[in-house]
Amino acid sequence: MKCIKKILQERGEYFGILGVLATSISVIVAYFLYSSVHPTFNMVSNCVSDLGTGPNMSNIVYNIGAIITGVFQFPFYLSLVKFFQNKKANLFLIQIIKLTSIVSAIGLIVVGIIPFERENLISFLGHGSAAATHYVAGSIAFIFYGFYEILILKLSKLLGIISFLIGIIYLMLWVGYLIDFIFKIPQVSVNYTIQWISLAGILLWSLLHSLFLFYTKR
Repeated sequence: MKCIKKILQERGEYFGILGVLATSISVIVAYFLYSSVHPTFNMVSNCVSDLGTGPNMSNIVYNIGAIITGVFQFPFYLSLVKFFQNKKANLFLIQIIKLTSIVSAIGLIVVGIIPFERENLISFLGHGSAAATHYVAGSIAFIFYGFYEILILKLSKLLGIISFLIGIIYLMLWVGYLIDFIFKIPQVSVNYTIQWISLAGILLWSLLHSLFLFYTKR
């Protein structure tokens, strides 16, 4: 077990790349399968999670991709956090980053397991709770990543800025849905578009940080 844990922590960048590939392929294929049946499917009128209940096997492709990506995120996040620890960063805040990153990954896995079915209350609430967990925990994690990369470790302004931006986008998503839920102010079209932007953003973030780990370990 220790050997496996060591491999996962020290080779997390590989899993980061694999996660990017899994998400990219599954979303692109699912989008094509869905739109081939319903050409009106788009990034303004539909949310990313609609792919999870789409026709023509788009639901299967998307959900499997989400689950695989969530699993790959575990060793990727652990490897990134270990890199921070080796830089003698504040251990308490590092643990917060580690916890929120893992919780966010778990939320993504559950998103893939429980489809987004508006007509089914249990499925709707289960998927919504998992998505909220993913976005809330993710917003905290990415903002702290940015904080460390720019202000504490002074690693890379580019990586830090991207981390902050992804954290803010995640924050906008769950705050928008919270406003909709509490005050009944529709945020649907805006949040749908932000969802797609956040998807592209997290892919870029994961790719750049994976490449960064590759570079630093050379």
